[in-house]
Amino acid sequence: GYPRALRFDPAYAPLQAFFPGYPIVVRLLSPFGHPTATAVVISVIAGAIAAVLLWLVAQRLTNAATATTATALFVFFPGSFVFGWTYSEGVMCALAAACCFFLVRRRPLAAAWYGAAATLVRPNALALVVAVGIATWTLGRGLRVVPRVARSIGLAALTASGFLAFQGYLWVHSGSPTTWWRAEHDYWRQGGVPGYELYKVGIRPLFDHPGFIHVATFVFLLIAIGLTAVT
Repeated sequence: GYPRALRFDPAYAPLQAFFPGYPIVVRLLSPFGHPTATAVVISVIAGAIAAVLLWLVAQRLTNAATATTATALFVFFPGSFVFGWTYSEGVMCALAAACCFFLVRRRPLAAAWYGAAATLVRPNALALVVAVGIATWTLGRGLRVVPRVARSIGLAALTASGFLAFQGYLWVHSGSPTTWWRAEHDYWRQGGVPGYELYKVGIRPLFDHPGFIHVATFVFLLIAIGLTAVT
């Protein structure tokens, strides 16, 4: 769905903000069904995979009871409604959970590859760069300092390669290295006050144009807060 010639203007800005990982998966699987239905099914399945992997990671780090609680909080998080929409969060969460799954099993190279796939889906996955870098440094205690640093930086860079690849693509096709940032900041008005996005999505719509999805989002927000308080 990306045009061959990109340039920064209002007609292209909405598109340039979205990463290609999720559309690529939908395109590969769309021959088996309608693209919209395929996109929804992918989101649902990816969300389920993310929940299972999260439980396995939490169980490995703590215990089964804590893992179940953590997974319940994840499932009832207000933003979890996107796992039933044509949004990329489900695929990103599944890949991020897979990255963490391999990190706790001391396989940083596999984790970095999953992290690279995650950063091709959404920029939020860049948090995995730090996780992979630190975990690789910790797991390399038997190495000398220089190889240990090189290994950590190399795997961290591999994790960021999905994000960097998309930035390079936009740079080549649009002529500007800041195309994505300008699309996010100037068109979508992203960034700024922490917590504002939660307010904008979960609370403000109740007053602006209330509807079922906005009420449901607010209810899930209250459930998540209640579960957090209880646990």
